[in-house]
Amino acid sequence: MFAFVCFVIVFTVTTIRGNCDSSLSVDLLDGCIFNSLLACVEKCGWVLSREICGQSVDAESFDVPPVIYFDFADPDKLYMLIFIGLGGSREESKPTLLWAVMNIPGSALIHGMTYMDGDTVMDYIAPVPWMNEHRFGFYLYEQLDGISYPPMQSGHGELDLADWINSIYPKGTLCGPIASIGFKA
Repeated sequence: MFAFVCFVIVFTVTTIRGNCDSSLSVDLLDGCIFNSLLACVEKCGWVLSREICGQSVDAESFDVPPVIYFDFADPDKLYMLIFIGLGGSREESKPTLLWAVMNIPGSALIHGMTYMDGDTVMDYIAPVPWMNEHRFGFYLYEQLDGISYPPMQSGHGELDLADWINSIYPKGTLCGPIASIGFKA
């Protein structure tokens, strides 16, 4: 009986780690549908987890980059993290890029990725309070070909995520999102 339980646990972890099949999703309307990230804001002690994913959070809680955890990261792989604003409703404008970090070692995600891990492609911009509630999300992609520097827009602002992903996808450099966490502010 014990051996069967161990096999099931090992098989489940392998399945979670091995779910990157090069099919990219551009539908980021729900930051809670992928494997769960954990975002910790050390300054105020705030923790955004699967249990409260999608809930309202004070925007000032994220005035500094959070520490990001992903328990199922492969220590031998590299990842990309993006933080985007998604607007107040599903019908609103394009996502706004607020942060992008490439070449994040899997070991950093397991132990807590800080703003110093990986290569920052777009500096962190804190979410701002809006008159209407807005959605925000952190999305993690797996880099399939090692160290990568995909083309990025020249500044913060609206991001045509589908066009950006399609500009990378033919090269086969990204897979995902494989994990995410989201909130409203």
